[in-house]
Amino acid sequence: MKFNYRLPAALLGISIVIGQISVAAAFSSPRTNQIDRELTSSIPTENLKNLSSPEIIQPESNYTSIDSLVAQASKADEFLRQGTQKLDRQDYRGAIADFTQAIKVDPNNALAYTARGISRLRIKDDRGAIEDFTEAVRLNPNDALAYTVRGEAYSNLEQHATALEDYNRAISLDPKYGYAYYRRGVTHLELKNDRGALEDLNEAIRLEPDYAKAYLFRGLTRYILKDREGGLADLRQAATLAEKQGLTDIYQEAQNAISQLEGK
Repeated sequence: MKFNYRLPAALLGISIVIGQISVAAAFSSPRTNQIDRELTSSIPTENLKNLSSPEIIQPESNYTSIDSLVAQASKADEFLRQGTQKLDRQDYRGAIADFTQAIKVDPNNALAYTARGISRLRIKDDRGAIEDFTEAVRLNPNDALAYTVRGEAYSNLEQHATALEDYNRAISLDPKYGYAYYRRGVTHLELKNDRGALEDLNEAIRLEPDYAKAYLFRGLTRYILKDREGGLADLRQAATLAEKQGLTDIYQEAQNAISQLEGK
């Protein structure tokens, strides 16, 4: 679906290019929800770092002793640690290799599947990512992150209704998960539910007040809803936050959008 029926030609020229994705392309292509590949690495990988794989190991695993349980968990954790470091460095294929090794050591490690799915998502292997996230939620049905990123993968495949189900599930599991509201807001925008998008982006910002991308998209949403001044205020805030956080591409694109709107 396309957004250019609502945005002026000048705004369609805005290009937010990060990871070879642009807002101009996103607003005129069905892969709007790649915006998490668009403006820096936005999947919150700290969720991966803060989880401990022994908590996810299922008690029915075929370990012969407590010692072997600990040894196996430790080995899986080491692969997870290495993979997360590679993910942070954007060595996605290297990360996939490490997370695959973690899965071989511990096939019941939901975190390893989530991490590998995120890595696959970042190389645009959406179907492979969905397979991993589906296994992750089978092993750990309370993983809000896995539902959220699976929703993103479904959105990339234009399966928006299924994506919304996953975002809804993530929010029901963790009502304070700002990233899930952001993703759902972007999907509502994709589906032309501008009011729904605004509500979700409002909540994302309430929960994550320093989230520059949420301000950027809320600014565009407000402009679509004829709130020019509100849109400009959000774009200025996006630029301010991006500058403070060293997100130069987001900062520049917010400034470009401001220039375009101020000229109207």
